[in-house]
Amino acid sequence: MASSHSTTRLERLYLQGNQLGDEGLAALTDVLLPGKPMHQLETLDLGGNGIGDEGAAALACSVKEGALGPLQYLFINNNQIGDEGAAALAEALATLPALQDLVLGSNAIGDEGFAAVG
Repeated sequence: MASSHSTTRLERLYLQGNQLGDEGLAALTDVLLPGKPMHQLETLDLGGNGIGDEGAAALACSVKEGALGPLQYLFINNNQIGDEGAAALAEALATLPALQDLVLGSNAIGDEGFAAVG
């Protein structure tokens, strides 16, 4: 008899260049929470999606709620994240013990944002 539920675990999600924007990323964060399909992601690529401070804050909020616990690699480069979004991400991502690589290049992050991340 076959099981009625799947044990498949999604580990890598590449969404670069899809123009999700802040609203799209906010919607995506719903499926990143514990018990949801993408909670176990180890790699998440959100590069080139027009994400700004609001989207970064939504992702940070989701992480603070327990999303992406095993995340090792986050690519959020080539977006429109500024100092405010970088600071929100830095605070939240500091709670992810497995995080090894954070790629933030080609955003609008200034000295204050990089100081928060660094």
